[in-house]
Amino acid sequence: MALKPGTRHTVSIEKLVFHGAGLGSIDGMKVFVQGAVPGDTVVCKIVKKKRKHATAKVVEFITKSPERTESICQHFPDCGGCQLIDIPYTKQLIQKREILDDCVSQFYPELADIVEPIVAAPSQVPYRNQMEFAFGQNEDGITIGLKKRGQFDTVIPLKECHLQDSHTNTLLKSIRDFFNTTSCTSWNYETHTGDLRHAMLRHSKTENKWMIMLITGTEITDVVKDFVSLMNAKHPEVVSIYQSINTNIGDTPLERDIRHHYGDPIITETLGTATFSISPESFFQTNTVQATKLYQTVVDVAQFNPTDTLLDLYCGTGTIGLFCSPYVKKIIGIEEIPAAVEDASKNADRNGISNSEFYCGRVKNILKFQTFSPDVVVIDPPRAGMVPKALQRIINLNCNKLIYVSCNPVTLMRDLNAFSEAGYTTEVIIPVDMFPNTFHIECVARLTKK
Repeated sequence: MALKPGTRHTVSIEKLVFHGAGLGSIDGMKVFVQGAVPGDTVVCKIVKKKRKHATAKVVEFITKSPERTESICQHFPDCGGCQLIDIPYTKQLIQKREILDDCVSQFYPELADIVEPIVAAPSQVPYRNQMEFAFGQNEDGITIGLKKRGQFDTVIPLKECHLQDSHTNTLLKSIRDFFNTTSCTSWNYETHTGDLRHAMLRHSKTENKWMIMLITGTEITDVVKDFVSLMNAKHPEVVSIYQSINTNIGDTPLERDIRHHYGDPIITETLGTATFSISPESFFQTNTVQATKLYQTVVDVAQFNPTDTLLDLYCGTGTIGLFCSPYVKKIIGIEEIPAAVEDASKNADRNGISNSEFYCGRVKNILKFQTFSPDVVVIDPPRAGMVPKALQRIINLNCNKLIYVSCNPVTLMRDLNAFSEAGYTTEVIIPVDMFPNTFHIECVARLTKK
């Protein structure tokens, strides 16, 4: 049968690749199958066909991988929150290392010998301090859960989630029950209308306090006020409630109207000896315990001198720079989200850190109009990596030592290649598992100027 969208084929999965797809071949063509792992033999349905490869999804398992076990989650594999939760953690680490090795061999094979063993996470569930749940609607009314694997417009109603603290399930039930007493509707992805889109829950593992932000498609001001009253009376552990109004078609808006309805404007979390303020839009590593290991890896790899000036790019709430502050003379952070920069300054004050300053703006713009002479540059960009102008302006700094923190091995290899062409040598790459039960892997790399 010809390989084209909609056709079904039997394929054996050879390995796991980036984005969590299982790789097999049909008539000599590579096929990336979502939901399959090495050792599976599946019937798959072709979703897209390109010149050199195809993508597919599992329709039926003929033989399941011997590495699979019974999942602890009743919603797996329909829910898209986890990809590997039915595989023992030691085997997960092997597969993550194979994903990283595959990216290295494909995009920068010269680095194969400098990749160190993965720093494992001490806990696989629950480890997240933040999750965003989607509202849905069925014959029973309003539901809340996570998106169905591979589908942006279908919500799996959750009875329990193992990724965040178990109290999450209690809060989700209260949220669902409340909105089922109202006339609110969930967001419709076809008509782009509806009142309820998402509920973001942030949990301070240090203080065991919670922040909730409702992302709505309309104002529903009176309903939100009633919601605040309910949560205040029923859940004193919820110390902060926000509403974000997003009327855009997509779930990732260019701008949002954010309103603080109740309690503290922030919650706090502790990494190492430093305490950090977290506001609803601030980036903060979602695995609190493992974030401490990640930042300690940065310190170990950087080998700071007490006289160093550290330039912390894409600094968010200042976590990496402030964590490193005891080891350097000065830290300078750059971040484009104003709320995060404000939190970074407050975090410095909260921890009595006086050797820091922060700039608000895009990295490429700040580096264009400001002059810096850092001894070490730490780069922790978004998943898409750096834009070319930002990368070039980092090169123009002519700094002897760069520390690159990346959650995307593909863009990491791309950017390391660009730095190599500018005279930098990548000396070591240390993978850190921040996201057990998923295919994601974080890496810390050290580069020095030749």
